[in-house]
Amino acid sequence: MTRRSGVMIGAGVAAGAVVLAGALVGRDRIWELAAGPADLGPVDFRSLEPDPWPNHYLVCPADLCPSDAVRADPPEFPVSAARLIELVDGIAVTEPRTERVDDGSRPLQARYVVRSRRMRFPDTVSVEAVPLGSDRSTIAVYSRAQFGRDDFGVNEKRVERWLMRLQERARARDG
Repeated sequence: MTRRSGVMIGAGVAAGAVVLAGALVGRDRIWELAAGPADLGPVDFRSLEPDPWPNHYLVCPADLCPSDAVRADPPEFPVSAARLIELVDGIAVTEPRTERVDDGSRPLQARYVVRSRRMRFPDTVSVEAVPLGSDRSTIAVYSRAQFGRDDFGVNEKRVERWLMRLQERARARDG
């Protein structure tokens, strides 16, 4: 056996071990063993310091988040903040491979883990509804990848899609 063929056999054995481990414990568990829990935890939007890499997307009112972190300003909604979180939850749970992971103890906040289709890479999406007065609110949304330095715009597309659906539902049901 040459060194080259030994390397190829070694790589094949390693790949086979990963496939076998995935079959035994599942892909989600493999990612958890490699990098920790899929849920990256709660976010304090007031003191948020996102990673310098482009693997996240933040929409937040200017008076809530540090301005250098914000990628876009959120719209206003013709519903209360409590109703806004209900609408967000209704949208999020219809998305494929999405589960709510917070404990529900903060009524104006929600957190979700969304997994990619093929590799099941986890992203954490944190949401906070912000009251603006009687039956008006806005929102802060921070979607971030656990793996990689670049998410190829996945988090931005997700947040913008959720915001568009949220505007439609807020106007249709309550506006």
